[in-house]
Amino acid sequence: MSRLVPWTLAAALFTGLVTANGLAVAEDARPLVASQEPTPEMEAIGAAAQHPAMLARFGGEYRDGNIGAYVTAVGDRVVRSITSYEVAYQFHFYVLDNSEVFAFALPGGYVYVSRALLAVANDESEVAAVLAHEISHVILRHGARRSQFAAERPATGRSEAAAAMHAFTTEQEFEADAVGVRLIAAAGYDPTAQARFLNAIEAEGNVAAAYGMAPPAPRDTTHPDIPDRVAAASRVARSVVIGYQRGSSDSTDGPVAGYLTVAAPGPQPWFTGRTEFLNAIDGMIFGRRPAEGMVQGARFVDTTGRYTFDLPPGFHFTRSGRTIVAEGPDGAGMRFDGQTTQKPQPTDMADYLRRNTGSELKFEAVWSGASDGVLFAKARARMKPEQGGGSILLAAIRVTDNTVFRFQFFVPESMSEAMIEEVWGTPQSFRRISADEAKNWQPLRLRVYTADEATPLEAVAAQMRVVDHPLAWLAALNQVSPHHTVANGERLKVIAP
Repeated sequence: MSRLVPWTLAAALFTGLVTANGLAVAEDARPLVASQEPTPEMEAIGAAAQHPAMLARFGGEYRDGNIGAYVTAVGDRVVRSITSYEVAYQFHFYVLDNSEVFAFALPGGYVYVSRALLAVANDESEVAAVLAHEISHVILRHGARRSQFAAERPATGRSEAAAAMHAFTTEQEFEADAVGVRLIAAAGYDPTAQARFLNAIEAEGNVAAAYGMAPPAPRDTTHPDIPDRVAAASRVARSVVIGYQRGSSDSTDGPVAGYLTVAAPGPQPWFTGRTEFLNAIDGMIFGRRPAEGMVQGARFVDTTGRYTFDLPPGFHFTRSGRTIVAEGPDGAGMRFDGQTTQKPQPTDMADYLRRNTGSELKFEAVWSGASDGVLFAKARARMKPEQGGGSILLAAIRVTDNTVFRFQFFVPESMSEAMIEEVWGTPQSFRRISADEAKNWQPLRLRVYTADEATPLEAVAAQMRVVDHPLAWLAALNQVSPHHTVANGERLKVIAP
């Protein structure tokens, strides 16, 4: 699964400048006076105008099953819990068909979550926590306040302005977390869900970064570190629970910034909604679609470019995008990409390798040939001891007159010649697929598994052959230990065709 940044939960500005991190500030923002601050009605009009562009930019609306209606119902329940002041927004909730983990809101009340983010949640209360955080950004006017802050800052150096904005947005995130916890509690959801979901995001992010075709996450300059958010959200949740136990709407910490207090005091059977959530997400697409470049175990398939190849034993994919990256044993690695030019590519692939790999590489051997009319070449260059030793293995495959696909492997000195032959098997496994074959490739999906007897988690993971390191994925997605024993009747999210 590829990603943006761990749980990007932020409100976009009224100006409509939305970045991958959810928020952006116009560099030429003009100072605002009170009469220029957008009203909720203006924000609603602006959000409605931006909505089609948001859908187009982030993959469109995910329409399989009833997941959209389910998320809307959860969001509406959270909105109904707002009791402290008049809500001047009509909220709209959308699930985006996107394999990256994020959520954001437009100031006019449009809230978006990716299907990848829903895959990380483990119950309805955690979904409610995501939506409550975004709702809080909207009702607290964080977009307008951020724009106002940027406009009123005196002319300072870029680093000073960035530091000031980071401090400001960090406080907004803590505030949205705190108000969000009180919102879900007022709606009857478990107030610890916010902290639980943040922990789930961190665990899934670690697995995705190691094994899940995740591009390098950019440094998040708007959000506090997850452990700090977990600690703060946990403190608010404890104060909410104490407030209920005392039969008072006040918590030990008092209301958050005067915005919201807990309604309906008294003993509360907190609702988590795991059964309802699992029923809703059963069958939801997981990770990339084949047209985006999809991994199934050790196989990569791209139905847009219409090609596929397999990794050597012991390798696993780690990065996607224009360049595909994989890691192997003892520091071995692979890079794969394509080069398309307007002019026809050369037909002498051996000469292509020599011309495109730099003068510092001295080939010890070059092989070239053709297979099913496709020209290819491969070469090996040994690294000098001062360069760390080992070898570079290169392969170039001319798939059309204008396109060459390229493999580059680094293999350490410790790798045996037998294993190096296995590595050469990867470019040999490269093949084009027909349009009809491309149609037959299906994305992976989340399925709900119900144990019919006590079972070690490892035994369940062994059935997930479509992903690399299935035990790590299974434990992270279900927030259990790899040593967990699945009880009879227990339900888990598993990844399956």
